Amino acid sequence: MASIILSGCRGRYVSRSDSESIAADSAATLRADYSADEEAWADSIYRCMSVAERAGMILMPGIYSSADAANLSLLKRYVTEMHVGGIVLLRGTPADVSVMTDSIRRWSSLPLFVAIDAEWGLAMRLKGAASYPVFSRLGEVEENYMYDYGHRLAAEASRLGINMILGPVLDVAGDDASYISFRTLGSDPARVASLGVAYARGLEDGGVLSCAKHFPGHGSVSADSHKSLPVIRKSLEQLEGSDLLPFKRYISEGNSAVMVGHLALPSVDSSGRSASASPEVIGSLLRERMGFRGLVLTDAISMAGASGESAREAIAAGADMVLAPLDTQKELSGLIQMSPDSLERAVKRILHYKYRFK
Repeated sequence: MASIILSGCRGRYVSRSDSESIAADSAATLRADYSADEEAWADSIYRCMSVAERAGMILMPGIYSSADAANLSLLKRYVTEMHVGGIVLLRGTPADVSVMTDSIRRWSSLPLFVAIDAEWGLAMRLKGAASYPVFSRLGEVEENYMYDYGHRLAAEASRLGINMILGPVLDVAGDDASYISFRTLGSDPARVASLGVAYARGLEDGGVLSCAKHFPGHGSVSADSHKSLPVIRKSLEQLEGSDLLPFKRYISEGNSAVMVGHLALPSVDSSGRSASASPEVIGSLLRERMGFRGLVLTDAISMAGASGESAREAIAAGADMVLAPLDTQKELSGLIQMSPDSLERAVKRILHYKYRFK
């Protein structure tokens, strides 16, 4: 099935050797370095924004992909009153998404991130869209195939005004049965890394942001973070030899965004809180130890694994954007109360990526 779906694609992806990837780690986030034009644009936009507009930039509420009057009214409120930085598309149709993204362009002077889960193509969320194999069926394909998969998906997304794919899934499947196993590229960290990053490069070369998930790795826990807060019982040394390897490779090739999951990691943060609200996981591990300078998104904070977590806590921990809050207005009010420095760090990074993918 996989070979039929992408039989017309040509391989264009060229990977680095392991030694080249390791050597690149210190300068791995080259694409996160800002050009003078990019810096000037982000600074000028930031200076013109009110505190409320800066706070809104951090939020990406979930919204159904429907062009009915009520849904468009909600979308307009998100864009023109709350000044959100993006939206996450839920179930609907491609035609309705086109209406929504056309409306966003009319309502907003700034581009918004329009994100979607597309783990087996846009059909995962949009009825009638093209469907692809789930990742668990692709563990034996070549990197060129995954690059072409990502590149073709980027073209399909771009036609609808979607500019961010919440993927690739870089979780490494563990020994125990996990609800997430069918969404992964397997249990070999090196294989997950090479295939997942090829897919991400295809997306980004196609003009769409990728967002690797679910850091620091959901594959080794059996619990579902939609329903509870899973606990990763591995040491940091064990993680670095398995779950973190695909993320390290993703970072080393300069890709754009990482989604932090709702996963407790006692070996790094003994507080028991979710990684998505942990300065130790986001700041110390992802930013400092692994050198990531791109966008950090939380998984949807409406999930049970994030119970009690606020957007304000996630941003204080080092995240840049918060997905799918239960109460967007409430989270916005909390963010407005944050220190200007905390907002500036996140909002300027968001603006840089809006410049790159606008």
